[in-house]
Amino acid sequence: MSNAELLGFLDEIRLDESIRDSLRDDMADTPPDSARKISDYVLDKYGIDLTARYASIEIPHPFGKGAGQLSMHEKHVLSDRTNALAYTVLKSAVGVTSGGEVGIDDWQKSSPKMVLETRRACDGRDGWTVTWKGRGWVKGIDAYIELYRISLEQNPGYPVIPSMMVAVADPELAKEQGKYCIGRLSDVFRTSGSSKKFLIEIDISPTLSLLPGSEDDETFSGWVRNSVAAFRDGLAGRGQSIVKIPNAGRGAGYQLDLVKAALDEGGNSIAAMIVGNRLFDRTGEFEGQKGIAYGGWDLSNINLETLSLFDEKGIHVDLIGTGNICSGRMMAEYAIRGCDSGQLHTFFQLPPKACRASGGNGGRVWRALRELLFHPDDGLIATLLGLEKSGKPARSEGRLKFSDLKSIAWSDLQ
Repeated sequence: MSNAELLGFLDEIRLDESIRDSLRDDMADTPPDSARKISDYVLDKYGIDLTARYASIEIPHPFGKGAGQLSMHEKHVLSDRTNALAYTVLKSAVGVTSGGEVGIDDWQKSSPKMVLETRRACDGRDGWTVTWKGRGWVKGIDAYIELYRISLEQNPGYPVIPSMMVAVADPELAKEQGKYCIGRLSDVFRTSGSSKKFLIEIDISPTLSLLPGSEDDETFSGWVRNSVAAFRDGLAGRGQSIVKIPNAGRGAGYQLDLVKAALDEGGNSIAAMIVGNRLFDRTGEFEGQKGIAYGGWDLSNINLETLSLFDEKGIHVDLIGTGNICSGRMMAEYAIRGCDSGQLHTFFQLPPKACRASGGNGGRVWRALRELLFHPDDGLIATLLGLEKSGKPARSEGRLKFSDLKSIAWSDLQ
């Protein structure tokens, strides 16, 4: 699996030293503030409009937090908002019926231990990945509903997105779960007074590879269809879904087949897609469990390769990037391939020695966001200014726009 990035040439483009000094200062000392104020600050100082989108929601910049262990308490969501993230996706709940039937009981086992480690990719680069055995939410649907309610209440106007998985191998059970859980979640959203559309992420986990039959392509594709159909029926006019496709590790062609299967099944119920969610190592072991999900450079390589084929294959859908977004430049790699924003998880857990931004003000999230935005070599601002210096994209009304990355012709970068 080779390096799939297009923007390596930016290493040869040197920004003016005054701009680099300014970026260093901002990475070191900018105090935490709201995402809107940070984006206004960037626009005023650098003439860069960071406005992005998460499905139907306009957001001030493209960096949000994906579902996981760092979004399972109301304090996590509050910290994300106060440290200027654009949105938070809650830890994935495990769907149940009104009678409490789960059908994928292993996804409710409590196993919170996580290990942050490096993993060498096929192209020789070492990237960060988080390994754990735990899977979905373990506290039950009532506690999840309450987490969602409190998070909306404490953070008015801030996008908080629920995420859920269903019993993919049993389509009828999955539909019951979707109808019951989505009904309850959408009721909470409706009573929150938000003027936005109700959105929910469909978590089709890479750990499905632990289930019998997962190595069969048609079986795995059927699980994707079952999941999307359950959410389509459960939403039924209440809102839309964002489908997080698992990265099956079978190449870009099969990933595209999964995307097409989801779109065929979901139709207008799908607001956007995330392609794709972590790879799976069947031979890896952790805490006595054989088979682990992982990220790093292999993940971004296959994701970028897959996204590169969307136009050629005539696949048109709003996209959200994920997978090894370890710099602003990597966010731009995803944006050039059509992604309106990106969601991160591992990057917020890096040890202090791995962070290039100083501790400074604010928490770990703000430290990560400062690096993603302001790093003078591969931060998003430096990336956009470097691209401008190379001739693409051009300013419009005196502004460089993050959203214009989607319109860059690849032939201009190769």
